[in-house]
Amino acid sequence: GVGGGSGGDESSDDEDGDGLGGGGAVPLPPPPPPLVELLDSLDEMERHLSAQRILREYNLLQRMGSFREGEMGLDAERGQSLLKAIARHVGRRSPRAPDHDWLQTRKDMVLFSRQGCGQLPSELPYREWLKALLRSAEFRLASDFLRTSRDLEVEIAQPLVLEAAREYLNSAPTPEDAAVDRAQQCLRVMPQVGLQDDLAEEMRAELDLIEAVRLLAAMGCALLPLQIRLHPDRLRLLTELIETNPSPAQHLASFELLADVLRLRSTANKSASGSDKNRVQQAVARRALVCGEVACALQLTRRLVAAGHPPAWELCADFLGGETAGAAGAA
Repeated sequence: GVGGGSGGDESSDDEDGDGLGGGGAVPLPPPPPPLVELLDSLDEMERHLSAQRILREYNLLQRMGSFREGEMGLDAERGQSLLKAIARHVGRRSPRAPDHDWLQTRKDMVLFSRQGCGQLPSELPYREWLKALLRSAEFRLASDFLRTSRDLEVEIAQPLVLEAAREYLNSAPTPEDAAVDRAQQCLRVMPQVGLQDDLAEEMRAELDLIEAVRLLAAMGCALLPLQIRLHPDRLRLLTELIETNPSPAQHLASFELLADVLRLRSTANKSASGSDKNRVQQAVARRALVCGEVACALQLTRRLVAAGHPPAWELCADFLGGETAGAAGAA
């Protein structure tokens, strides 16, 4: 009977106790995360490691913790900075990197953006790659990309091309410098199909400025390309050149072309001075008369009178004054 009672008591103790001889309850370990969360974390780590492998190729390794600073990996600012650094890395190689290295770099930039900084715009790797191409004077490769690829919209590429061309021209220490040629080659990489009207006009204006720089230099202008771009009065710039030219009749076609590429006004405004182009012809006619090139001066004066250019009558008076003086001298 005793054994039976004793067995009953032990059973009661086991039910009421904690199985460890008394004391407080021990918290149970948290349940393991669902399998889906574990797989997602593993995928994320693989993406970040893939991005790190790319960065290692360009000596740009980052702390693994930095891949948790953004919404989908690296924060956007750091991600864009690394894309620029990757592009610069291949652009700075000496001797120049072959085409296949540039193409591999583009693939690396796209994959890095997807794996390491997913919140970046999808066109950003292509944009930074194109900027590096242009600044490295890789114009043929840039042209091939813009003609054959759909990865970068024309409205995104066009301002990049225009900006690079302006940088080349502005940096030229002389009008004969190779940077002027590069500016022109840079503008030529854009396909002519699908250009927006306003940006297409800006590109034509830039090509005209390049031609103006060359023409002005050929005619003795000592200004730098950037000085010509920033000149506050292009009409005055041209008329001053005319006023010192020893043979204006010989250079008439060049002066008229300069008026076009300097984008001088071809129509008159409300002032009595007439259009800029007429004023250029007036300056050439007056200089031709001074230099004894009477036929050229007369031709231009007739043209100005026919165009209704008011100051043309001053030239007519100069002709009459010259003829009167000549007659008086003969007498």
